[in-house]
Parts: sequence; C-alpha cells; structure tokens
Amino acid sequence: HSPGSCCGVAHSARRIHRPGRPGEHILL
Repeated sequence: HSPGSCCGVAHSARRIHRPGRPGEHILL
C-alpha cells in the first residue's frame, strides 16, 4: 500500500496548505 494513501492526514495537511482549491484535499 502507498504511505500517502494510508496516511491521508499527512497528505491532506499538505493539500490544505496549498491555496486555490480547498476541496482538493477531499478529492485525494
């Protein structure tokens, strides 16, 4: 399994940091 997929929390934190699409982190 992928660490990014398993640890969605860490990945989400990075996506939220990016301004532009607030719903992008939800997509992943």
